[in-house]
Amino acid sequence: MTVEQLAAHVGMSKSALSRIERGLRPYNQDFIEACAEYLRCTPADLLSRHPDAGDPALAIWDRIAEPQRQQALRVLEAFAQPYEAEKLRSKSATTRPRVRKKRGD
Repeated sequence: MTVEQLAAHVGMSKSALSRIERGLRPYNQDFIEACAEYLRCTPADLLSRHPDAGDPALAIWDRIAEPQRQQALRVLEAFAQPYEAEKLRSKSATTRPRVRKKRGD
């Protein structure tokens, strides 16, 4: 992926994109959404993360060869399942069961 490709995707010149990057030109929601779509992330990712900080998980993902990514996803999904089950248990523990009244009470 190149700056030229991103600029073409969002419909602007490389120099205009560079001015936004350096804070010399304002951007709008449509621009952020188009960039996020092209970069396969969320608009919040572009606005909330420092570009130099990086995400260790994404850095690892980028180093995984395409044929092995499906296997990596299955491994990650296996780690997520216990967490999701725990969230459901916690939610149901805080929700009181509905008590039905008998007729005539």
